[in-house]
Amino acid sequence: MRLSSVLPAAIAAALSSVALAQSTYTPLAFGPLGSAPAGTFYTATLDISGDGTFVLATLNNGSQRYLTPAGTLTLSGTGFANALSNDGQTVLGGQSGSNPQRWQYADRAANNIASENITWPGGPVAFGPAYGSNNDASVSALLSPGVSVVGPFGRITAQSAFQAVNINASAGAYRGMAANVPVMGILGSIPGNPTNAYRWNYSTGALTPLTMPGSSTSLSISTGASNLSGDAGVIVGGATTGPLTLPYWWDAAGTPNAIPLLPGAVTMNAITTNVTGTLIGGGGFVAPGVAHGYIYSIADNRLYDMHNVFSAAGILPAGWTLTNVQHISDDGSRIFAQVIDNTGAGRAVLLSGTYSIPTPGALGVLGLAGVLASRRRRA
Repeated sequence: MRLSSVLPAAIAAALSSVALAQSTYTPLAFGPLGSAPAGTFYTATLDISGDGTFVLATLNNGSQRYLTPAGTLTLSGTGFANALSNDGQTVLGGQSGSNPQRWQYADRAANNIASENITWPGGPVAFGPAYGSNNDASVSALLSPGVSVVGPFGRITAQSAFQAVNINASAGAYRGMAANVPVMGILGSIPGNPTNAYRWNYSTGALTPLTMPGSSTSLSISTGASNLSGDAGVIVGGATTGPLTLPYWWDAAGTPNAIPLLPGAVTMNAITTNVTGTLIGGGGFVAPGVAHGYIYSIADNRLYDMHNVFSAAGILPAGWTLTNVQHISDDGSRIFAQVIDNTGAGRAVLLSGTYSIPTPGALGVLGLAGVLASRRRRA
């Protein structure tokens, strides 16, 4: 696949006259997310901080743990946790019929944190759980009644943004928030527009449609907690053509960019991107009943089969299969994945390694930096 088919045209043009050195990923370690009570193990990573040092995870008994530099903490109070702020200092959640809740790392006491109401001018109101936030959790996403954001400005609904475009338009499902700009991914319908996914700037009210690739009939943004980069310049998801769903990422203008398939795969999903918008992760079936997780480097169109990478290094235990990648830290050094162990149980694990892109010639660096800067300024 040509570079220009997976990168925005401006970036491809900037690189056309200089050879970009390939990225490298070096596996170093593989293991559990952290300590767990006797007889239990982690089954899913719900969210991570940008640097990967704060982790919200679920155990096989259904309980949740907040893994932090200060140790593993429990969360008490009202409801369950759904997401972390990008700085890792706030957990967001709650329960249906109650006020949205948060747990603050600064309020930890005796390895526990009690929940408190999320407030805003005019609130709190019993709108149920919070599902996401910006970097410092000053703005939170709510799903009921209808998708909205709450913060120092009060409450803004996605429905109002859609109806400002067309009175017959309707906002749909929530699909994540960017950490550093006032942008949310959201599904919805606007008469006359064939797409069903949008980039919503809740500060200006602007809706940017995600363009449907080629002959695709529908598209969707990933439901993972880390599906938008910090500047919303990368949004991950998939597009369906016939019976197949293929992985894509969309830039700030809504332009679709295909993600290459793993060898043997005919369909794949894109689950996550790191906050810097340089790496994408997900999984795909490489053979009937056999799934492998991957990371994809946007800058050089390089795909890594993480099962094969860790197997070849002798780090993956015998009989274990690394099935998908759920979250990636800013620098790619901490990758949170799922595996099927040798007993058939699904586990959440931490992959440690080093990811780097060798520096190309100075002209190439300056050209790419200028294009990236112009792309990321658009919010």
